[in-house]
Amino acid sequence: MNQAFLDLQMPEPTSWWPLAWGWWVCIILSLVVIGLLVTHIIKYFKRTRARRAAIAELKSMSVQTSQLELLAVLKKAALSYTERQKIASTSGAQMAQFWLANINQKQSQYLADWLSELYKSAYAKSRTINEDDINKSISLLKAALPLKYKEVTHV
Repeated sequence: MNQAFLDLQMPEPTSWWPLAWGWWVCIILSLVVIGLLVTHIIKYFKRTRARRAAIAELKSMSVQTSQLELLAVLKKAALSYTERQKIASTSGAQMAQFWLANINQKQSQYLADWLSELYKSAYAKSRTINEDDINKSISLLKAALPLKYKEVTHV
């Protein structure tokens, strides 16, 4: 019985090449999706560069840092995301309103009193900051920046 099958030859294994048109469509769609994803990630990192720099600067501050230095970091971060004419001349309550306008309602309630106190006491006396000020500043920057629906004009 085995003698009858000796002269049969098995065919060559089927090759993947050339690929069928369906595979080419899958490959092209995959490359387009990967390209769009990479582009989106790169744009996100460029948009948040100033925020990350400001947060790093806040984290490096000590509790002996003056309150004016904290406000300068916040203003620098705001200047990175808006037109210079809109932010450069604002201070005090106007600056607090700018920040509150760019965060959601829940965080606005959490940070409103702290922001108004921070900007009211900025020039009253030479006050140093504490850990709570640093943590709230970081959460403010994370919530407000980058500004929604606005392009970065200066980084």
